Amino acid sequence: MKLCEPALMASFLTIAFGLTPTEVSAVQIRVDFTSQVTFVQHAPVMGISPSVGDLATGFFIYDTAAIDQNGGDPGRGIYQGGAMSVTIGGTTFTNNFPSLAVVLDSGSSLNDLFVVAAGTGAGQPNILVNGSVYPGAQILFSFTEPTGGLLTDALPNPFTPTLEISQFNLVETSGNRDILFDNLISLQTSVVPEPSSFVLAALGLIGLVVWRRRKR
Repeated sequence: MKLCEPALMASFLTIAFGLTPTEVSAVQIRVDFTSQVTFVQHAPVMGISPSVGDLATGFFIYDTAAIDQNGGDPGRGIYQGGAMSVTIGGTTFTNNFPSLAVVLDSGSSLNDLFVVAAGTGAGQPNILVNGSVYPGAQILFSFTEPTGGLLTDALPNPFTPTLEISQFNLVETSGNRDILFDNLISLQTSVVPEPSSFVLAALGLIGLVVWRRRKR
């Protein structure tokens, strides 16, 4: 029996390419965080009344291949598509996918990254609270880059560790209700491969199974 027949080699290569993150296939950036509530205004906010110090966990995802919806302004990029989630005290707040708007401002005086999902007006996406629609609300992750590293309005890839939290909050516009959870405990970034990468890996495994059966 030969050690490396063409079919076997092709299967190995398919698996390798399918499981290896590359700049081509890995276009989504995921940021996971754990933080603490630092301020609550006019509780309850979207049905919850957390206390200062309560844990908030969650993530947001943005697609670096998204098209700038504000292409005429080189100092400000607006991108759509992604996901976000915040859990406080057993209640989970998410954007109504795929309505996430990522707004990036940069320039001599603005060097900020805003990751926003809002349901504050006609035609705006809704916030989901434990899976149920909750209009008139907003989830906001706001960062600033103190070293001036956001030189263009493109989405950061990778997500730069020099970004500092400006504000993490949940806002309910009715009654000006607000929860801040910006006391960061941990923040981790990762790359989310495209589904095509997993398809390639699956095809490679199928090829190996077929090859082994033929050898019996």
